[in-house]
Amino acid sequence: MSSYPDTEQTVDTVVDLQALHAGMLLQRLRSRITQMPSCCWNASPHMFVRFSVPVDELVSCAASDVPKPIYWLMQFPTVPRIYWRDRLGIHEYAGVGITHCIQGCSTSVPSLVRYVHYCTGNAPDHVRYYGGMRFYTCNPVLSDTVWSAVPDAAFTMPLLEFEYNDHDACVVHCTVMLQQGQSLSAARHKAAEQLEHLERHVSLAHNTVVCSDIQQTAVMSRVNAPEHHDWRRNVRVALREIESGRIEKVVLARRATMLCRKMLDPLRLLHQLMPYSQHTTAFLLSLTSDAAMIGTTPEMLYKRSGNIITTEAIAGTRRRGSTPSDDERMSQELYTSAKDRREHAAVQRYVAAVLDEITESFTIGSVDVLQLAHLQHLYAECSGKLRPEIDDAAIIARLHPTPAVGGLPRPPALSLLERIEGFDRGWYAAPVGWLNAHAAEFAVAIRSALVAERCVHAFSGAGIVAGSEPETEWQEIEMKITPILSALYNR
Repeated sequence: MSSYPDTEQTVDTVVDLQALHAGMLLQRLRSRITQMPSCCWNASPHMFVRFSVPVDELVSCAASDVPKPIYWLMQFPTVPRIYWRDRLGIHEYAGVGITHCIQGCSTSVPSLVRYVHYCTGNAPDHVRYYGGMRFYTCNPVLSDTVWSAVPDAAFTMPLLEFEYNDHDACVVHCTVMLQQGQSLSAARHKAAEQLEHLERHVSLAHNTVVCSDIQQTAVMSRVNAPEHHDWRRNVRVALREIESGRIEKVVLARRATMLCRKMLDPLRLLHQLMPYSQHTTAFLLSLTSDAAMIGTTPEMLYKRSGNIITTEAIAGTRRRGSTPSDDERMSQELYTSAKDRREHAAVQRYVAAVLDEITESFTIGSVDVLQLAHLQHLYAECSGKLRPEIDDAAIIARLHPTPAVGGLPRPPALSLLERIEGFDRGWYAAPVGWLNAHAAEFAVAIRSALVAERCVHAFSGAGIVAGSEPETEWQEIEMKITPILSALYNR
């Protein structure tokens, strides 16, 4: 799989080289668009045409210089961009620009998802819409300007998409949308025009106002919502609700907002997080040029291939040890912790109940410890065969929010969150991913941040159950944003 340089200086050197490669690729792609193989499909009243070619047919370079998707994307800092790398590191996708965007309010998520299915019903398997939605699927009680540049729910098909596999083979797809009945020559002409537009962005990329060097961003201030004393109060309120028997678990979250001296490229920040991304899904969703959601999340909501679904139960947290023996001690402490096992069991029961509703049969694996770069969690994989009437919209409605990010029972736990949490979660802890009529992959947007203007809003949460202690939980949510803080404060 792709490796990433360890220093910002190395990144700058590579990116300068990739700027040349990106411009060359776009020029050659545009010049060869009339000869490139294509596929087309209809979704009335639209027709989609996709041109595809291996990157190495357009740009020849030494193996060490083969462009990686994160480097391609750095050439388009003012263009909507998408990045997705699955948790196993097998598949990596990067998208630039927008061919088709479907968006709406929180309550319209089922219709948006089903419209994506309609638009891809006759499409090749490699056509994907990327996107996500707000945490609250109803109209939120809390809202603020932090999320003003982000739609409530949106899925987009990129204009240009790079598709990698674990052998570093790369295919580039260029997709255009036309009115049904237009000719293939019209599609080639439209593709050439839009690629020429992207070329101009490549040539202007180094003149953008976005700060390309994380080391120059200089954090000027930090504000937490809630602050420490309010967090402690919220935990005590939650514990009283648990003691009363009204809820079993609730996941309280916090937003830490860092104001930087300059605007920064969210892709650069994501790159800085890559050393912490072991066994996580890494993503960037920048559906507008004004804001981007980034993250390296350990939690998969579900994967679907045809009618087979895979999901998981994940809960409980410990840091990784500083030595092998310390690491083993922390792992065993997590595995045998009564508090953490109760928290994980609650998630496991929830997932089993959902799978019982939506599948004809399912299995739940044994509990194990999922070890990440600096944290570890209790984990169990689950899979099943979907009932014929169940689609992605139904899966999302049943699974989200899981007890790992909301609580149990779900209605009273969410009601408590809306009452005491004190900030708008937006897309934090919500489903993000890609889908088409044939398959889907959604992660839960934890270990995530929203980058907008000069601000980085980093989110983290902790599961509150009987036995939780306010100060311990505060230390946990601080630990979970350590990678972002390390990148921003140059630690």
